[in-house]
Amino acid sequence: MSPPDVKIVSSDAYLGPERRQSERLPVQCLLDLYRAHEMPQVHAKDGTVPTLPGWVSNISLGGVSLTTSQAFSDGDELLVEFALPDGPTIHGISRIIWSGSDQGINTYGLAFVKLPWLTRWRLRRFLSRHRSI
Repeated sequence: MSPPDVKIVSSDAYLGPERRQSERLPVQCLLDLYRAHEMPQVHAKDGTVPTLPGWVSNISLGGVSLTTSQAFSDGDELLVEFALPDGPTIHGISRIIWSGSDQGINTYGLAFVKLPWLTRWRLRRFLSRHRSI
C-alpha cells in the first residue's frame, strides 16, 4: 500500500447528537479494500494485489465511514487497510451496516467485525491522542 494523503479534520464539522456506541473522529485518508469472500489475487505482471479504492471520512473503535465509486450491498464483508495520519495502519474485516448514494458516489458505514488485537489497541491509542482536536 502506498503512503496515503491523510488529514485530520476539525471535529466541529459534525454537529448534532452522537448515535454511535463509540465516539467518531473525523479524518481523511485513502483506503484499500476488497470483498472478504474473494481471496486477493496477485497481479501476474507486476506482483501487486489489486484493490478497490475508497476514502475514509471518520473513524471510531467500532468502524469507519467509507466513500467510494464501488457498489456494495448492505451486509457485505470487506477487508480494509489504511494508514491513519501519524498513526498506525489499520487492517481487518468490516461489514457494511448502512449505505447511501448520490450521483454515483457511494457512502457506507463499515463496522469492524475482526481486527487483530494489536491493531485494535493501536486504534484505541490513536483515538485517545486525537480526541481533543
